[in-house]
This record gives sequence, C-alpha cells and structure tokens, in this order.
Amino acid sequence: PQQIGTNLPSGVGSTMGARVGPGRPAGVPSAFTPEASRSGNGSVWREPGSTGNANTVQFRPGYTGGPYAGSYPFGYVRFYNSQGQPIGLNGKPGPEAQTHIPIGESGSYGIPAGWSY
Repeated sequence: PQQIGTNLPSGVGSTMGARVGPGRPAGVPSAFTPEASRSGNGSVWREPGSTGNANTVQFRPGYTGGPYAGSYPFGYVRFYNSQGQPIGLNGKPGPEAQTHIPIGESGSYGIPAGWSY
C-alpha cells in the first residue's frame, strides 16, 4: 500500500478529512488534475481532456450512516481505465466489491497492478 497525500484546491475533496494534506495522492499521474466529484462527496483526479470516468482516480470518504455505514470506514479509492471501467488490484475490470479499494486508517491503499501513465 502507498500513502495518500492530496494537494487539493480549497473545497475539493474537503470531505476526505484527515487525509487531505500536501502532495499528490499515490498512483495519480502527474498530469492529472483534481476536481470535486459530481456528488460533492469526494474528489476526482482526471487526465486532461478525458470525459466521463475514463482515465480517472476517484476518492470517496468513509460512510458514517445509511446502508453502507461501516463498509469503508476510512473511505475508498477507485481507478478507471481508458474505457471508463473501474479496475481492481489485479489491474482488471470488475464489480464494486473488487474495484472499491479500501483506504486504511493510516491513509494507505493499494494501487492496481499495471497502473501507470
């Protein structure tokens, strides 16, 4: 696992709490730029010129209520390939159970095999 470090503009990813800090999150290519998620609940790092989910890394905060309370207490990260498919730690597209990569209490998370730009 690698350590999260974000360098988000004011208001972007503010729901990530203690994991907001200096630097770029691990696994996010240097050309990607941050933006708030459509829901306002998390942040998205995007390859310039990309649309939809293609070539993005998405960070979501932990759930404290509702049906998913406790599922990802420290949040999760999702990596999307060039076809807009979420990929798991094995580097292959898969369902949510495999592509919601949990963020640990320390802010660390795994990076999918073969993920590089």
